[in-house]
Amino acid sequence: MSSFPEIWKDHITDAEVIAGWKAEMSVSIDVSDVKWILTCSAGVNALPLANGVHAYLISETIFRVNACLNKVDKYGNQQQAKTWHHAHMKQEIQEKTIGSSVSEKSERKQIAKSFGMTVLGMRHSGKSEEFVDEMFTQKQWNDLLPRCDYIVVILPFTPEMRNMFGKIKFKLIKLTAFFINIGRRNRVIQNELVHVLMDKDIAGAGR
Repeated sequence: MSSFPEIWKDHITDAEVIAGWKAEMSVSIDVSDVKWILTCSAGVNALPLANGVHAYLISETIFRVNACLNKVDKYGNQQQAKTWHHAHMKQEIQEKTIGSSVSEKSERKQIAKSFGMTVLGMRHSGKSEEFVDEMFTQKQWNDLLPRCDYIVVILPFTPEMRNMFGKIKFKLIKLTAFFINIGRRNRVIQNELVHVLMDKDIAGAGR
């Protein structure tokens, strides 16, 4: 994609494939015709189509992470070897409590409810949403975190979200709780997460 708007400006609304992306395209793009955007950058925060496009995949990833944390793979290996050991399985998700940031998509909450989980949500406005049993605002971490058996972080990329999770918030989490970060790693202070895992202050973490 050329750096000069006069070259691509008259064609952007007719494009089905865009190779290269520039922020100034956001004001003119007609998203109904675009099938594919190719970007060479590491981040996709400026893309107009990035929000919610992988809702099902993210939901599935969260529950696959839970299976790994609970060492389901070890049970499969033991079955093949015809041996048995409890493998220190942590817990089942049935009737547990999951806390998550809330996006416009509801697939993740629907799946959690199908497992009989209590779903606690967090959004800036605190507005209620279907499939969420109780909603919190970002000023209510102290109320939300101690109640969760699973904390799922899917926060947007904004400066105030940087290093959102560190030792102060980890101290609010149950010793038996799992922390799952599906968003960018800069939401979490990594060395402080490593310390709480080594000290067994939480049950486990995944991403």
